[in-house]
Amino acid sequence: YRSFQVPKAAPFELRPSPGKGWGVFATRNVKEGTRILSEKALFVIRKYHTHIEKMDVVTAFQALAPSDKHQFLLLRDNASNPFNSMENACAENSFTFPGDGGHRLFLPLSRFNHSCVPNSKIPDKSTGENPFGIYAIRDILAGEEITFCYETDFEART
Repeated sequence: YRSFQVPKAAPFELRPSPGKGWGVFATRNVKEGTRILSEKALFVIRKYHTHIEKMDVVTAFQALAPSDKHQFLLLRDNASNPFNSMENACAENSFTFPGDGGHRLFLPLSRFNHSCVPNSKIPDKSTGENPFGIYAIRDILAGEEITFCYETDFEART
């Protein structure tokens, strides 16, 4: 991930996270309510994730600019190994939006790890907002891993 493009003004860097593969770590203090990242989906597949087939991912990949293809191919699993298929890379690095059923793949956003006690949040995944934002829900200290809860229903109950 050292070649992974991170927005220049981003308050974070990518680095190994013990037991989690790679993660996102604050490079400076981040105040509650601050937008940490605004990212446009690399591609959108307008199918629910259980209906996505190999050709859907291949077609989306082929439509990318060469630099975006390179970034996609940098994706790794939690053990830092290359994915064995484009479908697996897509499945592990994208989000389904219940509102429109679209499946969106994000690059830097895909590096944020899960926590049941997160320090950031994606306000409403169901809107399919593009660009997609992630915000600090409490003050985050420089050096701290930035995480969010992958399951919004679970998050609401904790």
